[in-house]
Amino acid sequence: MLRAYPHYRRCDEATIERMIDGDLKEQPLPWLSGKSPRHGKEGLDVEARRLPADGPRAAKLRQYANARRRDSAGKKAD
Repeated sequence: MLRAYPHYRRCDEATIERMIDGDLKEQPLPWLSGKSPRHGKEGLDVEARRLPADGPRAAKLRQYANARRRDSAGKKAD
């Protein structure tokens, strides 16, 4: 979900990939109010847990948050 915003801001795919999983994920971005992409992903995880159990948007955010938790758990195990 965080990939959509840089795409909207007309970032190229290589830069978006660096922001999400590369060397730019810790760099503050002016269009994220000076926050890093990692901070944005963590915010999406928190919001997904706060949403009511019904609705397509809630389900999509929960799915994203669960995938992020699985990814980070897998990386810690390596």
